[in-house]
Amino acid sequence: RYGTNAEVALPSGFIFDRINGVLEWTPGIKDIGIYAIRFNVTDGLLTAQMELNIRVKDLVCDQQFVYAINDKGPDDSQFIKFSIGTNKTELINEKKNYDIEAIDTHPISGEIYGLSGDKDDQMINKKLILIDKKTGIPNLTSGVQLDITTGQEYQGASFNPLTGELWAGGDNTNIRIINLTNGKSKIMIKYSQSVEGLAWDSLGRV
Repeated sequence: RYGTNAEVALPSGFIFDRINGVLEWTPGIKDIGIYAIRFNVTDGLLTAQMELNIRVKDLVCDQQFVYAINDKGPDDSQFIKFSIGTNKTELINEKKNYDIEAIDTHPISGEIYGLSGDKDDQMINKKLILIDKKTGIPNLTSGVQLDITTGQEYQGASFNPLTGELWAGGDNTNIRIINLTNGKSKIMIKYSQSVEGLAWDSLGRV
């Protein structure tokens, strides 16, 4: 006999066959998010269990584009959009008054988050910010202050596609998870070298 925590983990509307262990669910437009589902099976004597994440994306999220930052200095961060279908590269923002070190697109909302550097060597400039994908302009006024100190700077960032967590690394930072709400971080991997970029494979390994 099979069991699951779907009753508490998923919105209503799913069907679970406890005899064959089959879960059927069609998400709605309001169900965007990541859902941790647990399954178990028992023969009355022994029990086995497995867990998986179900990710529901926003259908309007433009995954046909890749966004990048060309960071050439403390006052020269150019925002670039690359079209996967046409192989066309577009320079969106040519303004040279930003210091954006790393960006990535949230796997669910499609919003672009950026990590700004220590322009003019000031701690207050190290922020987690949102970037407008049409204009390439970062919203610095609503940015969240990062908790790294002098001599530390993020250079690479990537969202975990399974959990939606933002991982980042850079100069003297180790590799961390950054809280999108308050900018606080937690060291996940101790790494003494500089990190220039992060990426994930299909198994959720960074």
